[in-house]
This record gives sequence, structure tokens and C-alpha cells, in this order.
Amino acid sequence: MVSLAAQEWMAEGEKLGEARGEARGEMRAMRQALRRTLTLRFGPLPDDVATRLDSLPPDALDSAFDRAVTAPDLAGVFGTGPQGPAA
Repeated sequence: MVSLAAQEWMAEGEKLGEARGEARGEMRAMRQALRRTLTLRFGPLPDDVATRLDSLPPDALDSAFDRAVTAPDLAGVFGTGPQGPAA
């Protein structure tokens, strides 16, 4: 028989695991949306851009997505072009 404390501990662990899984899923979806947006606007992505996109942290990914809809080119999204500093 599992004690109440152990049950609570297991429930907390389960919640934490679910939250981490959801966060990873959200990041994956955001990367896919950004990749699709960039490809539709600018054509096939160079390997270095695709690699950079895959390594962006959440805050930089969100900013890059915002710039992706207004930047005149990929440099404006990931570089130091007219849309601002690198992500």
C-alpha cells in the first residue's frame, strides 16, 4: 500500500512531466510554423538557417516568428538587418 505522501509525490511528478511534454510540443509546433512561414515567404531555407531555427530558445523563437511576418528577407529575421538584432 502506498502512503498518502508517496501518492502526492507521484501526482506532482506526473504533473511536472505533463507540463514539460506540453512545453516541448508547443515549441515543436512553433518551430514548424516558423519554418513553414519562412519557406513560404523566402523559399527553401539554407541549412545554417534551419540549424539556427532548431536551436532557438523559446523567447528568441517567439521574436523570430514576429519578425518572420514583416522582415524583407531572412537577414531581417535572423541577422542584423532592418528588422532588428539577431534572435
